[in-house]
Amino acid sequence: MIKKYLLVSVIVFILSGCGYKPASWYAKEAIQGDVFVDVVINVVDPRNAVLVKDAMNEIIISKFGNKLTKERSKAQTIMTLKLGTASLTAIQYNPTGYVRLYRSRVPVEVTYHNKKKKGAFTITGEHDFSIGDDTVISDSKRFEAIKNAASDALDEIVSRLAVEAYRR
Repeated sequence: MIKKYLLVSVIVFILSGCGYKPASWYAKEAIQGDVFVDVVINVVDPRNAVLVKDAMNEIIISKFGNKLTKERSKAQTIMTLKLGTASLTAIQYNPTGYVRLYRSRVPVEVTYHNKKKKGAFTITGEHDFSIGDDTVISDSKRFEAIKNAASDALDEIVSRLAVEAYRR
C-alpha cells in the first residue's frame, strides 16, 4: 500500500512539474491569433525588406504556430518591423593594410500589439564576412552580409518576445 502511494505521489510530482514554462510559451502569449506582418521599407536598401518579411513570416509559422493574414483588419496581432540602416565595419586587416574581414550590423525595430499585449524593442543582428583577396566589397557580398545580419536579428525575436511577455 505504501509503495503504491509513493509511486502515485512520484508520478503526480513528475507530471505536474515545478511550474517551468519554456520561453516559447511566453513568446506565444505575446503573439496570438492570426498575424499581420508589416515591414517598413528602408529607401536606402529596399530589397532587404522583402527578405526580412519572408524570414519573419517563416518564424511566425514555424516557431509560433500562428497563421498569417494579408489583411490588417482581420489580424488579431499586428507586427511592424523597421529595418534600420545597415553598417559595415572593418575588423581585420592583412599585412599590407587592406581590409580582409568586415562585420555587418543591422538594427531592426519591432513593434507588436493585440488586444492583450503591446510592446516594442530593437534588436541588432551581426554577421562577420571575409572579402578574400579583393580590396572592394561587391554588391552581392554586401547584400548577402546584410541578409545574414538581418536573419540573425530575427532569430533573437523569439527570446525578446518571451522576455517582454514575462516582464508583464
